Amino acid sequence: MIKHTLLISLICCLFLFVGCSENSTENTDFIDGQLLHPIQCKAINLDCEERLEVGSSIQCRGIASHGNRCGSNTLNACGYCVHHTNQAPPAGQCLNQTKNASGLCDYHKEFAE
Repeated sequence: MIKHTLLISLICCLFLFVGCSENSTENTDFIDGQLLHPIQCKAINLDCEERLEVGSSIQCRGIASHGNRCGSNTLNACGYCVHHTNQAPPAGQCLNQTKNASGLCDYHKEFAE
């Protein structure tokens, strides 16, 4: 009976240990600078109604009708001029998944550099 109880206890401990390691929230395994498992992008998309400080305008992130990036500058916090706000992602937490070690999706990584 003691052997049976000991065996059950050992099996329970083993399942507990394996379960904890699989449910870990850390994603620290890398291959060639990329995470092994995708995570949600850490960036926050800003609302186009918010404004940047005067004198700190940025180039619009929008794509013009000719297929190139828009050349206009904007004070909109979302990064899109008045002509391209329809291309802006919704305000709030970015919903893209990424394997970039920076935690930023390719879209946000491009503008962070």
